[in-house]
This record gives sequence, structure tokens and C-alpha cells, in this order.
Amino acid sequence: MSLEFQAIIYTMLLLVLVLLIILCVKIICTLHKVDKVVDDVSSKLSRVDNLFDMIDTTTNAISSLNDKIVTGVYGVIQKLFKKKKEDD
Repeated sequence: MSLEFQAIIYTMLLLVLVLLIILCVKIICTLHKVDKVVDDVSSKLSRVDNLFDMIDTTTNAISSLNDKIVTGVYGVIQKLFKKKKEDD
């Protein structure tokens, strides 16, 4: 191989190495930004999760109260119909 050909190859390899280093630095910076966004989204989702837990607890309480009311009303209606059947 001639000296000129080796110089061209080494220059290209050096250029590729520099470009790879620059690319790695940019990727690292991008990953730091993505990490910040993921942390922000995670914290906001935890707040929303607490809100949904509150809504779920409230819904369960209302459903339980509704079941008790319906059971009571059903019992009263059932007693009324039993009395009418016994009277007949």
C-alpha cells in the first residue's frame, strides 16, 4: 500500500471516530431529556392515580348505600304483599 492511501484511510477512520463520539454525546443528551419527561409524566400519573382511588372509594360507598336502600325497600314491599296474601 502506498503512503498516500494509508493517510486517506486513517483520515477517514479519524473522521468516523469523531462523528461517532459526537453522535454518542447527542444521544446521551437526548436520553437525559427523555428521562426528565418520563419522571414528570410518572409524577403526574401518581397524582391522577390518587384521584382515581378517591373516586373508586366514593363509588363503592355510594353503591353500598344504594344496596342497603334497595334491600330495605324490597323487604318492605315483600312484607306488604305477604300481608295481603295472608288476609285473602
